Amino acid sequence: MADCKAALGGQVSPEFFRCQIEVATRPARSFPALRTDIVTIASAPCSAGDSAAAGHCPVTSSRFARRRELTERKDTLRGDVIVTGSVAAGDTVTLEVTHRDPDLAYLAAFSEALRDRGIAVDSGTAVTEDSTATHGDTLVTIVSKPLREILPALLKPSQNQIAEVLLRTIGLERGGLGTADSGRKVVERQLATWGVPPSTYVIRDGSGLSRYDYLAPEAIVHVLDVMRRSANFQLFYDALPIAGVDGTIRTRMRGTAAENNVHAKTGSVANARSLSGYVCTADGRTLIFSILSNNWTVPATDVTRVQDAIAARLATLQLR
Repeated sequence: MADCKAALGGQVSPEFFRCQIEVATRPARSFPALRTDIVTIASAPCSAGDSAAAGHCPVTSSRFARRRELTERKDTLRGDVIVTGSVAAGDTVTLEVTHRDPDLAYLAAFSEALRDRGIAVDSGTAVTEDSTATHGDTLVTIVSKPLREILPALLKPSQNQIAEVLLRTIGLERGGLGTADSGRKVVERQLATWGVPPSTYVIRDGSGLSRYDYLAPEAIVHVLDVMRRSANFQLFYDALPIAGVDGTIRTRMRGTAAENNVHAKTGSVANARSLSGYVCTADGRTLIFSILSNNWTVPATDVTRVQDAIAARLATLQLR
């Protein structure tokens, strides 16, 4: 937030208008470390009776005064977040930043919450590979909401942290250990039970962000087909993003036959975009599709445009 105060009484010009930039992170105040290089686009406010013509306050266009151009990038060596750009005086800007280490982010927020409530934390926080297997005193038990309520919060915005927690929960419930490796083995056993060929997938995490995750469209279509025949299909179907309506495809495919029709999950990492789900044709048939694109040489928007065009075309088909 830019908190500005005039340096001189009476007549004030922009160069004498000083702004204090305040930055804060949430949910943890101490994580990640921030480095900022932000300037304010500021002009002194006019008091009652003042006028720009009389020189009591400078003329600044409303478009320029409202200008907010902040960008963030990560220092890959130190893990810091570097914020640069400009902010209007008296304005507040919020940037959403992915955490490089979500485990440490959670521990930092948890430790601060304890200290804020007068509970002493004797030492710092650390994450170890076997921390989930260590048997210590139970501080608190959190009972999860049922999966039918969690799925929309996971699938519609593509919430990676929930996906990672879900993988570990599956590992704990079905494998006895709440780790990613345990969850991965449970997922692999389930895929084998469903008849998904092992040559069509490699699972390394719950979110799909690992560079060692590999999927063929055939594997995704197979899973979507199993879900289509499941007694819980409607819950799963409703939790998926809906084209032109909500989730990660809320602004896509509008004005086409796919709008409010396609229910599909997106995937996005560097040089990879995917769209997989269900579409109802013009004659009422449900189709399953999976489009995986990678290693292109055109702008990513062109890739998205082609995927949307394919989904829209499927929605217009007459197959009967």
